[in-house]
Order: sequence, then structure tokens, then C-alpha cells
Amino acid sequence: MTELPAPSTQLLSIGEAAAALALSVPTLRMYEREGLLLPIRRPSGHRSYTRADLERVRCIRDTIRRDKVSIAGMRRMLALIPCWSVKRCPAEERDSCPAFTGSDRPC
Repeated sequence: MTELPAPSTQLLSIGEAAAALALSVPTLRMYEREGLLLPIRRPSGHRSYTRADLERVRCIRDTIRRDKVSIAGMRRMLALIPCWSVKRCPAEERDSCPAFTGSDRPC
């Protein structure tokens, strides 16, 4: 599990993130399910989003709309970006992570 960011980092709930992006909550959940988004999970299981997460969703949405890239195409493109460089996973987590050894799907 990814550790929570520093207290100075503003975290948004899924509802707040959806409102800020003018998206539905189910859309954000679908992006996560498809591996396009890696929200922070609190110990309670609730999702939290940083401003960087929101910017990532904006970029994904722009690429889907502007370049007509499908969700599957986005998943393949994002699989080329190491998730540990985005989420700063510790080495011991990377060793057991299928995304570390494969490139067919994002983390």
C-alpha cells in the first residue's frame, strides 16, 4: 500500500476530485479499475487524490478526447511509465509487483 503523503499535501475525497474534474465518481473508479489512476488508499479503504492525480486525469481525458485514444490504448501507454516512479514504491514492494516485471498493464 502506498504511504500517505506529507500533511502539507492537500488530499481530496473521491467526491471532491470528481467535482473538481467535472466527472462522475464511477468514472474515477473505472479509471482506477483500468489501471489508469493510482489513488492513495487510506487505512479505512477510502480513496484520496492529490492535485497531481487530478492533473493526471486531465491529461488522460485530453488524450482520449483529442487523440481518440481508447481506454485500452491509454492502459498500454501508461504501462510504459514505471508506476514506482509515479508513486515512489519502496524496492521491496517492486520486487513482488507484476507491473515491475511486465509491461502489458499499468500498476
